[in-house]
Amino acid sequence: MDEPHVSICMPYFNRIKPLLKTLRMYEDHGYFEHKHIRVNVCICDDGSMYEPAAKGTPEFPWLKIKTLPKKPQWASPSLAINIAATMSKSPLILLTSPEIYHPAPVLWEMVKQIKSIHDSVLAPTLAEKRNEDRTIRKQWVGHPVHRPAKYWWCQLLSRHLFEKVGGFDIRYTDSGKLGWDDDDFCERLNEANVNWKWLDDQYHVVHGMTPHRVSRSGTNKKLFKRIWGKDDTRDGIL
Repeated sequence: MDEPHVSICMPYFNRIKPLLKTLRMYEDHGYFEHKHIRVNVCICDDGSMYEPAAKGTPEFPWLKIKTLPKKPQWASPSLAINIAATMSKSPLILLTSPEIYHPAPVLWEMVKQIKSIHDSVLAPTLAEKRNEDRTIRKQWVGHPVHRPAKYWWCQLLSRHLFEKVGGFDIRYTDSGKLGWDDDDFCERLNEANVNWKWLDDQYHVVHGMTPHRVSRSGTNKKLFKRIWGKDDTRDGIL
């Protein structure tokens, strides 16, 4: 099979239900049937203890899975993202996660916006959060107007740009904690003169439970501040 034009790259850890929903969504949107744009999915299972991706997913021809040794707790997925990105040679990489659902085939619009190897396209992300009374409230966690925070799980960028900045810093994984990997990655993209672009009329939805709903660690915050000499500027996280 020829190398794809776009690789959808994601880390995974013990979340088989949202993963299956997302993979089926990719199929429903026709991501693997385009006449001119070949797409595949590269997943790095970051050591799942209970729901390994390789055992819980069908053998799709467009799906690649690599599994790391089991571990009891998920840390920053920097290493897993880097590994997923090396599983293909596609010129474009969509960084995402099993919980990110596309209400419309947003990938095609993101691809259209890539005009140079220095572009990174962001799709606004809408989170559905459960209140104490089990009702659902919706909140933008990444939006060019309402909250212009940048996350790794809604970016399309060139492989050239990803490799130029060295991918993600695995020190955030080595800490054994969550958080600040997004901030660090975006800081290095800024240093590489990235051209940020936001989609106007399409977005992603966070549709399942995610490890990012826990508080980010002080350990990684200190690491980020030590590297960049500042705190991040976000006003809260998933």
